[in-house]
Amino acid sequence: MKKRETLIVAHRGAKGLVKHENSIEAFDKAIEVGSDIIETDIRKTLDNVIIINHDPTINGLVIKDHTYEEMNQASESVGFHLLTLDEALSMYKGKITFDIELKEVGYEQEILDIILKHLKVDEFFLRSFHDQAILNVKNINPNSNTYIILLIFF
Repeated sequence: MKKRETLIVAHRGAKGLVKHENSIEAFDKAIEVGSDIIETDIRKTLDNVIIINHDPTINGLVIKDHTYEEMNQASESVGFHLLTLDEALSMYKGKITFDIELKEVGYEQEILDIILKHLKVDEFFLRSFHDQAILNVKNINPNSNTYIILLIFF
């Protein structure tokens, strides 16, 4: 991971610069514009495929209630290929650091198995609004770089 005072984090890839966030197009654009880190989100399909998507639905289908094939068909019907975590890490390892948000709790071991197949612990961050997800990650791999996201309202 690059060390410097200011890092450029591409939220959901280059969201706003391309049509589809969390997509190959978004990740390619993030690298093209000089981002240091890609922030992305992961979820799990009904058939246990870990995918990259922010929202719990794609084109009206609830991700956790459908297979990867069904969800990819839904995403392709609106113009993008639905990346799996494994696919994204394989494509972009060595090109950029990953900041991965765990949107759900309960499959942290699977997530770490996929990530550590491709990346060293200094090449990614894991974060979540779910403190239990982060505690689970730390129990599995204490060396993982993690943080909890907090929303504070005044």
